[in-house]
Amino acid sequence: MIITVYDVNAEDLVAESIYYIVFQIDTTIHNDLNLKLKAVADSLEIANAVATINKLHAFENSIEAQRGKKLSQEQADKLISTLQRSNMSLA
Repeated sequence: MIITVYDVNAEDLVAESIYYIVFQIDTTIHNDLNLKLKAVADSLEIANAVATINKLHAFENSIEAQRGKKLSQEQADKLISTLQRSNMSLA
C-alpha cells in the first residue's frame, strides 16, 4: 500500500476555497465570502497568525449563517472542511 502525503499550506487552502466559491457557490453570496477570504490571505501574507485565525473564524461564521439558506449542506461542509485543514496547517 502506498500512502501519499501532501504538504498543504494555508495559502493553498485559501486558494482552493476561493476557487470553490467562484465556481460552485451562488453569486449572491460569493462576493462576501471572497472578501473574507481575501482578508485571510492578506493576514497570511504578513505572517500574522492570530489575525489569520480570527479571520478564518469569521469566515466560518459566515458559512454557518448561510448553511441551508444560500449554501447547501454539502457546500458548507466542503468549505468548513477546508477551513479546518487551514487551521491545522497554521498550528
